[in-house]
Order: sequence, then C-alpha cells, then structure tokens
Amino acid sequence: MDLKFTDHVLKRYVERAVEHKDVGDIPSYVAVNRSRLETEMAKMVHYSEEVYRGPTMRDPKPIAILFQRAWVIVQALNGALITLFKKDLGLNDEELNNTVTSRCKEIILEKDKALKAMEDECKEREEKIKLDLEEVDASIKRYHVALQNLEEYKRALEQERKTMHVKVEEKRQDLMTFLDNFLRVLFFGTKSPPPARQ
Repeated sequence: MDLKFTDHVLKRYVERAVEHKDVGDIPSYVAVNRSRLETEMAKMVHYSEEVYRGPTMRDPKPIAILFQRAWVIVQALNGALITLFKKDLGLNDEELNNTVTSRCKEIILEKDKALKAMEDECKEREEKIKLDLEEVDASIKRYHVALQNLEEYKRALEQERKTMHVKVEEKRQDLMTFLDNFLRVLFFGTKSPPPARQ
C-alpha cells in the first residue's frame, strides 16, 4: 500500500519531530522540504509496528495505529497518514517515554486480543444458539401440529359423544313408543288411545 502524505501530517511531523524552533514558518518549511520529510516519515512507518486496526470511539471508520518507539502514528486504511504523536512525559527522559509507550502498546494488544477472543467465543456461541433456535422452532412447529391434531381429535370425540347421545335418545324413543303401543294393546286391545272421558 502506498503511503499518502497530507500537508496536515507533514506539519505535525515538523512540529513534533523536527527541531521546529529553527524552522520558522512551518507551511513554508514543509513546502521546501516535502520530499525529505516524506522520506523520513516513510522510514518511520516502515520500522513501526501495527498494533491496532479498526474503529475508535471518535470515528467508526477503521484506522491503523502504529507504534515506533515513543511515536504513535495514525493511518487511514487507504494508506493516508492522518497524524502522529510522540509520548513525551516532559521529564527529558527518552527511555521513560519509550517504556510508557511500550506499555501502552502492550495494553492495546492485550485488550485487542481479549476482544478478538470474545468475538470468536460469541461467534461460536451464536452459531450454537442459531442451531438451538432452529431446533426449538422445529419443535414448536411439531407441537403446533400435534396440538392441532389433538384439538381435531377432541372435536371428533365431542362429536361422537353428541352422536351417541342422539342415538341413545333415538333408542329410548323407539323403546318408549314400543312400550306405549304394547301397553295400549294389552289394556285396550288397540294401539289407538281410549276415548277421552267426559
């Protein structure tokens, strides 16, 4: 990937890396020394270590964060250098600056590793959950079908019970009619009812 140098990053490099007390007007200095500054920055980037690649809380667009001793370089994924900083505690102790920056780098790497492990764990668990949900949905569907079948069976049983009551009532009516006719024949010798009393 080709590096892209904006005026902004070159100005920040001059401000933070070059002894700019003697530089005077920084934009003019950048214009006159652009090629040399780009070469120096390219060398710095070449010897840096990418510690993080992704979004930040400030910007959802992914960036790369590079470390080179006490220097932190922020780069867009298209190769454009965004800015750079030097961790300087103001104690005039370069080794201490490097140590603090190195520890910050370790913390970023540890946290990024923990994030990736958690993402992998969640992805794996999410796949398991997806399969479990599919199984649960299939079970729910089977239970719905079974429930519908049971409800249909229940309606059939209720209908059969009603039909049986109707049949029993028909048989009762048949028996009652026969008994009524039988008793009339026995008592009156005819199926016709006796004449009403006056």
